[in-house]
Amino acid sequence: MDSVNSRVTRSQVAMVTVVAMVAFALVPCLSLAQTSLQSQDAYPKKQPVRIVVGIAPGGGTDIAAREVAKNLTVRMGGSFIVENRDGASGAIAMQFVAKSAPDGYTQYVAANSAMAIAPMLKTVSFDTRKAFASIVHMDTQPYLLTVTPSLPVNTLKELIAYARARPGALNFGSSGYTSPSYTGMVDFKSLTGTDIVHVPYKGAAVAALDAIGGRIQILLGSAVTVGTFVKNGKLKPIVVTSLRRTQAYPDLPTAAEAGLPGFEASITHSLFTVAGTPRPIILAVNKEVNQIMRLPDINAKLAADGAEAEPPNSPEELDEKITKEFLKWEKFYKENPEALQLGR
Repeated sequence: MDSVNSRVTRSQVAMVTVVAMVAFALVPCLSLAQTSLQSQDAYPKKQPVRIVVGIAPGGGTDIAAREVAKNLTVRMGGSFIVENRDGASGAIAMQFVAKSAPDGYTQYVAANSAMAIAPMLKTVSFDTRKAFASIVHMDTQPYLLTVTPSLPVNTLKELIAYARARPGALNFGSSGYTSPSYTGMVDFKSLTGTDIVHVPYKGAAVAALDAIGGRIQILLGSAVTVGTFVKNGKLKPIVVTSLRRTQAYPDLPTAAEAGLPGFEASITHSLFTVAGTPRPIILAVNKEVNQIMRLPDINAKLAADGAEAEPPNSPEELDEKITKEFLKWEKFYKENPEALQLGR
């Protein structure tokens, strides 16, 4: 009997020892998991969140970023600040964000088209689909084809005739080679057979000031960027380049209505972050931005310039849109190889 009790005791001791060893081994894992969870729960209170924009202040992308940053600061309890890193058609900002830590504290607002165009133009040396993680698609803004008020044209047909009669004499401004203000005008030149010289700027707002002053004659800009100047008469609108007229400019015809079917330009803004950022952080920001874009005051501001907030959407849906952008712009550059020659 003593022998049996001895064997039971030894067995129980061995089992307790094993359980203790396993529990001890799990302590670091549990501690790490708890730390990770706590760090994500604390987001974004550890430090300010930088929302990087690749253009100068005042453009449509910058304005969209500031509205989102202001509301995220209120809703998430941290500090979200916009940081403009303009230059090199947005490449400086892209490279900065791509090299940042994947912790959710560096984000990037950009046009969906820019995410596809930058690697095609080789302004960045990486695949943006691998370097960035999608968060949310925010808004879509139509573009207005405008001219300096002193240019003696009032319709699209008059503008085309004027430009054809003066090859190389007119200039158009853009916010960089990845922007619709550039690619749209490349398309315009191709469709109309005109020779208009490109002048790149660090932002559309800067280009608009030169268009007002007559240093450039033509500017294709987002309605959010040039809308104020159109309404106060400092820029003359020719057409809206969306597929249908906007409520903000009901008397302004579309390009198709004015005699140039196929000419369309708009910009879609989205929020991205560094690849490898924890999924809970991405989903938390996605949820808040989706709600922000449904706020009445945000919708009123967008509608005033003909822009529209995107319906609630997921990071995966934005991934699909970026894939479509790659296909779209591959086709565009195949049909317009001169657009790959920076400086045209």
